[in-house]
Amino acid sequence: MSSAYLDTLIPAFHDVISTRYFGVSAFVLTIYDWILLFDDEIELVGKSRLCLGKVLYYFTRILTPIGLALGLFQLSELRGDLSREHGTPSPANCRLNACSCVIFTFICPTLECVSLLASYWLLMLRLVALYKSKPWVVWLLYGTLFASYIATLGLLIQAEIYFKDAIVYVPAFGICATTGRAPTIAGIFYAPFGFELLLFTLTLWHAWKDYRSQSESSTIPLLRVLYRDGVLLFVVMAAVRLWNILIFASQPLTRTYLGIYMMWAIITVLSNRIYLNMVAIARYNAKDRLPSPQTPTHSAPWQGHFPRVIGRPIPPSVPRSPTLRTMNSEMFYSAYFEDQFALEHLTLEAPTPTDVPGSIRREEI
Repeated sequence: MSSAYLDTLIPAFHDVISTRYFGVSAFVLTIYDWILLFDDEIELVGKSRLCLGKVLYYFTRILTPIGLALGLFQLSELRGDLSREHGTPSPANCRLNACSCVIFTFICPTLECVSLLASYWLLMLRLVALYKSKPWVVWLLYGTLFASYIATLGLLIQAEIYFKDAIVYVPAFGICATTGRAPTIAGIFYAPFGFELLLFTLTLWHAWKDYRSQSESSTIPLLRVLYRDGVLLFVVMAAVRLWNILIFASQPLTRTYLGIYMMWAIITVLSNRIYLNMVAIARYNAKDRLPSPQTPTHSAPWQGHFPRVIGRPIPPSVPRSPTLRTMNSEMFYSAYFEDQFALEHLTLEAPTPTDVPGSIRREEI
């Protein structure tokens, strides 16, 4: 075995090992986050009535681990050899061991595309609530979301057509690989970035309007969570997307799977946590700020804890009498609250002193 061959083989072997570690880390991150938030999920989402947010939440929660498990099976050493044929096997002899490379190379990216569409849709509900379901915002967000993912799906289909004759099983590494890169593969990462940029821009614009209209001391928790999560979300998603663009643009083919599974897991975890955060704080505001006539002035707040993306969570407030400082906000969040809470009914309205039995002070957030 020549030294030149070893110089090529050894780095490729290290790339495959790194890819396996990143894939396992993505799967563990998804499952571990689900376990951590399971109690809050049951309380905030599981017991609620059926709504769009609930459907999207559980769709991403369930589909992401399934897709990651399929991807890990393809990368795993704990299985027999997959198809060693070059190209697509004929339907007559298509069995698991003959079609596996085609299955894992085609199905996993498609599942990821659909799962990320649901995650972005879930994130979009945050801005729909923030802008009080204004028609131009709803049309803009839905139009941009579906346009970007129709384009992404089209580019993905073109890439899979290209890969149909370029798939090969590499026995030395035990993985399915391609002999080249599809010309449209980079566009799969560029198209959703436009929607991410739109979410970030609309969040900043609303934050700037609130900054001009009210002081920081009167900013209520839900507003701060919306802005904090929006900025954090854009920074993290842009970073992992840029990482994958660099991998596909300049790195060897042996690093093809290095970042895609981690991006999938991170976006799913962030979108689910942000949704739980909004539901928790909006439910607390609905209970604490909108008591029924039969309840005392200081209604007991929700006693759970607010899930957080990164950083210190916002704790429930201890009921206290309102003060001039805590009632000088020009607007606050309220929620349509019957037996359960649905994020789609979140609205903004102007307060009056009699409507505000208590509040969360700035030093508590």
